[in-house]
Amino acid sequence: YGLARQYAGLPATGVVPNGVNQNANLDTSNRLAVMVEYYNGDPNGTWCFSPAAMAALPSPPLPAPRPSPAVESTCATNQRTVNSQTFNFPPDPDIASGAGAYKIRVTISSVTTGNFAQVLGGQAGQIGPSVGTAGINDLACSRPGNGSGTAYNGMLTCAQAVAVISGVPNASVGAPVVPVSADYCVVGNNQGIYALWTSNVPTCPQAPWNQPNQVGNWKGYVDLGSETQWCADGYTYVDYFPQSGIDGQIYSAYNATCSTPYSPSWPLANNDWIRKNYKPPKAYQGSDQAKTDVPYWASTGFDGTIWAAAANNPAAAGGPGQFVPTYCGQSGFCGDGGQNLAQGFYCMKGQVFVTANGMRDGCSTSVNASGTFFFRQSQLTANCPTNPNMFGDRNLRCTIAGVPEWLTPQTESPSGGWVQEKNGSPDRVQIVQIAGFRLFCDLDSNGDCTLPPSSVVSPANASSVYGYFVSTVAPQPCNPCNTPVTFTVNATGLSQ
Repeated sequence: YGLARQYAGLPATGVVPNGVNQNANLDTSNRLAVMVEYYNGDPNGTWCFSPAAMAALPSPPLPAPRPSPAVESTCATNQRTVNSQTFNFPPDPDIASGAGAYKIRVTISSVTTGNFAQVLGGQAGQIGPSVGTAGINDLACSRPGNGSGTAYNGMLTCAQAVAVISGVPNASVGAPVVPVSADYCVVGNNQGIYALWTSNVPTCPQAPWNQPNQVGNWKGYVDLGSETQWCADGYTYVDYFPQSGIDGQIYSAYNATCSTPYSPSWPLANNDWIRKNYKPPKAYQGSDQAKTDVPYWASTGFDGTIWAAAANNPAAAGGPGQFVPTYCGQSGFCGDGGQNLAQGFYCMKGQVFVTANGMRDGCSTSVNASGTFFFRQSQLTANCPTNPNMFGDRNLRCTIAGVPEWLTPQTESPSGGWVQEKNGSPDRVQIVQIAGFRLFCDLDSNGDCTLPPSSVVSPANASSVYGYFVSTVAPQPCNPCNTPVTFTVNATGLSQ
């Protein structure tokens, strides 16, 4: 509502225009009112009034100064606590099957208060469309009031715009994918800054499909490399999609232990790793060693293809996506790796240099073999909201990453097959979605983002990465704009 007032040309309070988006000749002869409404996509629902918008309008018994609650109700209060602060949010979107796009309708009402307009009014000096008729297809006209119980007389005109937020279920998040992961149900439930790659990986008490994800002694990073690297480390590898090859190579190219199926076991009818659409990284294939792999892919982003669930939605037809190792199997490395892994994100103070693009994007190869790092200058922005109403410290910077989300943590059973891991470290997990994640860092005294974000997290572990999940915005407007909001990628547009 505050943003709508800003674009309508009103200050934070009052009805006198400030000249924004309006002809200067009208500034002293008209008064404005702003109404904001929401539609959450529920096919059986309707619009509702913004509580803040209704509170700013004059109250009865003025002659029909505002839309009637009998036609449309005020939205229920939707308070959330984010980083220990409480905020009023718009209504939550309906993301259930069959839901539609999320819509925001803004109606601007203007009363021209000149004497000539009041003479034409006839009835108490009021002329123009009637108010109080808001509904699915009607303008939410609102005659501005003077704050002392009187609605302004004069010529009333109203205009509206409807903004749409529509999910793009088949789109990628449009950000580099990093090898640190999160439990699937964390997205959409988390209300604060979240630590990826931490000694206590947050998990969900009850995950989708009644599979509780309770794991321990694992820091959340995953092996995104080619099977040619990790398969020889003792994993059993079977892939039935396609039957004739893996990543374009025939089975004989792999160690025998990679193509020997075990007996069918929970939860799949076979031991398939479901990597039918996986493509290995181009620049760096992996080494099956977290201390080497994680910094490299963190610094450059994974440039292969990860098969997540169909349409990037685990509830969609096709089900969950590929399995990936966790470095907890035969290699036995589940520790956090400390600064060795953190350097892929942060590099080190004094080890950053200017590259050919004129930006401070380079990191000494003695620190990162890739010669770069994730929080390089060209990828950063200072526009880093840490909660709905507050921006971070002036030293705070951020950028977006694609974070794999997982389900089905499993361990290879000594007796054969894969079994669910309920308490310890899993040997493999199943990727079901790639979600957008806004990662934060702090500038050091050289102006490089080599520090964890102590400005917004206290204390900030030097070997952890912090941020929160966001849906990214598609580069093109939605067309058609009729699909429910997703947690991953959404497009915007104007429906009228």
